[in-house]
Amino acid sequence: MLQSQKLTIRLGDLRKKLAELAAVETLTDEQRAEIAEHRTALSDCLDQRNAALLAEADEAEEKRTEGKDEPTDPEERERLKVLGESRIGNVLRAVVDGRPLKGAEAELRSASGLTGDHEVPLALFEPRAATESPSETPVDEAPVQPYIYREGVAGYLGIDMPVVGPGTAHYPVLTRGTPAGPKAEGAAADETAATFSVQTSTPRRVTGAFRVRVEDMAVFPQLEDSLRRDIPMSLANAVAEQILNGDGVAPNVNGLLKRLSDPDAAGAKNTPQTYVETVVGALDGRHGYELRDLRTLVGKATYAAMAGLYFTGTSVSTAAYLADVTGGVRMSDRIAAVNANVQAGIVRVGLLPMSAVAAVWGGVQLIRDPYSSAGSGEVVVTALQLMSDVHVLRSGAFAQVSFYP
Repeated sequence: MLQSQKLTIRLGDLRKKLAELAAVETLTDEQRAEIAEHRTALSDCLDQRNAALLAEADEAEEKRTEGKDEPTDPEERERLKVLGESRIGNVLRAVVDGRPLKGAEAELRSASGLTGDHEVPLALFEPRAATESPSETPVDEAPVQPYIYREGVAGYLGIDMPVVGPGTAHYPVLTRGTPAGPKAEGAAADETAATFSVQTSTPRRVTGAFRVRVEDMAVFPQLEDSLRRDIPMSLANAVAEQILNGDGVAPNVNGLLKRLSDPDAAGAKNTPQTYVETVVGALDGRHGYELRDLRTLVGKATYAAMAGLYFTGTSVSTAAYLADVTGGVRMSDRIAAVNANVQAGIVRVGLLPMSAVAAVWGGVQLIRDPYSSAGSGEVVVTALQLMSDVHVLRSGAFAQVSFYP
């Protein structure tokens, strides 16, 4: 039995004991102490279960995508070897020069099951230990400061982004549980056909481009590291925007806000109490059971209003209160600005893995264009990533809410 399952059973026992104590008309001091003890244990147990769920999901994903630390498969060992020997700078030089990949980079492409002339796996863009080239001339220059991109929301909201291979990806969900209940002696158990909902992912393209000169690559030793950082961050920034705000109108994907049902617009300016009621209203008793099961994403105006709105007679702001008693409140300027006094928000309920997915296809493709800027002696290199619509597999795990800041 998984640790999260053991903790779920423990939660049930604690809730049962609290329910029994709640039915007592006149509590003794001992019973009051017992209630306090059980409430503390319940909170701790819930935190432990949520942590266990995350750990188990991470462990399952790690096993699925990475395998063991020391792979026994000779092909996987060879792929990791050539990955360590490959350099994104060599790939970019091949793209700019208009020649095919060769050496370790060509071997890595083949070992990763990629077929494009200048297609490389995402792993090549991941940060690695710096290496020195003996042919480089030492230069005295400050490190390149990266461009600052806005933070994504997929990790905070618990949207899984599995890497898939060629073709479409299917995500089935059991939408009807097995019926169970008391029966008279000799009576047959109820039977029902299993009901599944299947979401299918097809690829959509996210693209970025940059201009580069061969001369720069020859004299600028930090180009490889700066491009390695910027290419995936730029694509990740575009992917993050699509995950939240994609409106489904080509070429955009169907993002999370598009998938969620629009709530009734908030009719009056929020007070501390109505802010709390709006967030807590997302609890459903299935995906989440208490305040710590909630994570809220709000826009800039809403967060500013929450931070400046205090509970009567206290020095506690609405933002500070919700951040303390729930799973967190975070501001994102990806949330659209206030419109007609209303701003959207999203509440994530519980931490069950695979509640929503946005698949990505494995290879980042680099495409060379020597013609568009030929007059300036520049080559345009386009990087693209394929992603899917956001699929909400468990609708109760997400709620779109409305605020009047």
